[in-house]
Amino acid sequence: MASVMIPISGYEHVSVNGANMLVASALAPITREILEHDTLYSYAAKDADALIFQGRAPVYAIALPPLSGRVAVRHVMRGGIVGHILHDRFLPPTRVARELTAAFRLRLGGVPTPEVLAVGTYPAGGFFRRADVVTRFIEGGADLSAVFGDVRNDEQRRPILDAVARLLSRLTATGAQHPDLNLKNVLITSADHGYIAHVLDVDRVHFHVPGDPLVARANIERLMRSLRQWRARLAPRRDALSDEDMSYLAFAVAAQPA
Repeated sequence: MASVMIPISGYEHVSVNGANMLVASALAPITREILEHDTLYSYAAKDADALIFQGRAPVYAIALPPLSGRVAVRHVMRGGIVGHILHDRFLPPTRVARELTAAFRLRLGGVPTPEVLAVGTYPAGGFFRRADVVTRFIEGGADLSAVFGDVRNDEQRRPILDAVARLLSRLTATGAQHPDLNLKNVLITSADHGYIAHVLDVDRVHFHVPGDPLVARANIERLMRSLRQWRARLAPRRDALSDEDMSYLAFAVAAQPA
């Protein structure tokens, strides 16, 4: 059985060779063309001009006409113990359609997160499905682990932490709890007015009452845990994030307007 895809304004349902997709209308024609012979992820992996970003599975940033700029194509992988067994296979319904609706809701609430352009699943044997997600690629971004590990960013560490505090405040304002809010899921970009922190991989976000202090606490504690783990075990530079920086972030979050 294919995953259920609920129609959304501005998106089209594309079904080709067992693939079941919700795609932004502008991308529907090229998506149908690709799916005649390939999956979106395999197509992106074959692009000689793709930018490659490592994760559980590589993420490929490619041009996908008629859109200007690049899109990021991600193959959804399982994590944890189950991931060692099932790898990229899911029983329907998968979470990819939820990523589309969660991203829309977050963006509507002013939370910086990439626009989701396509989500979909493919047959993977029996009742199992594999899944791909396509988002707009955010040019010039780096995740928090890369940002804090780069000595060139030391003088800007506090303004970057301020951007993270603003992101956490906006998540609270929309009632959005992100159970996997780690350094890899916060992307930093620079703009004329300062830094912007974007939240990634939002398919597991749960929405509660806007402004719920329990949401605020859960998000900051989850990110702090990731920061401590990174600093203790993974940081290439032990001085990349001090205790004072950690305290600064906590106070900056508390100081954000409700």
